[in-house]
Amino acid sequence: MKMKNLYLAIAVIITLASCSGGGSHSDLSGEEAGTENTTSRTPYDFANGCYALKSVANDSFIMSAGPVYDATAQDLSKASAFFMKPSGLGTYLLYDRLARYLSVDANQSVIRTSTLDDNTMWELTSVGEDLFALKSAAGGLSKGKWLAVSADDGQLSLSSSLSESCQFRLEETSNC
Repeated sequence: MKMKNLYLAIAVIITLASCSGGGSHSDLSGEEAGTENTTSRTPYDFANGCYALKSVANDSFIMSAGPVYDATAQDLSKASAFFMKPSGLGTYLLYDRLARYLSVDANQSVIRTSTLDDNTMWELTSVGEDLFALKSAAGGLSKGKWLAVSADDGQLSLSSSLSESCQFRLEETSNC
């Protein structure tokens, strides 16, 4: 019986020692250790929220421009607010206050439409610290292409390759 207790005590000590990490962990908080405690958002954190998309390429927000959207709004008050309705795991329908969707047409142009179809689905991908990219989940030639912004004039298009022109910050807003 004593031997069984000894084995149990040794097992408990080994388990506790392995949980402590061998003394390699610091007792300092991130702030005290000189690093900032930040929580990065994932592509799944935006479901059923209201967000404006700010382009990294030209530091402007996407806004409605008639039958299309462009990235020319200099401040959040002029930006289109998109309600991000999940359409699958990590995919979204983005629609504005007038129920117009961010979409792709048959010519692979980025458009603003009231028609809900496969062309209105976008996959949200994390590409850096609070930076995201939207990939077309549409079928056909548009599938897998990235939403991009021209740094020169703010026009939206699709890109086959992921670059800075495809990166966005999603800023929470209440204008949906």
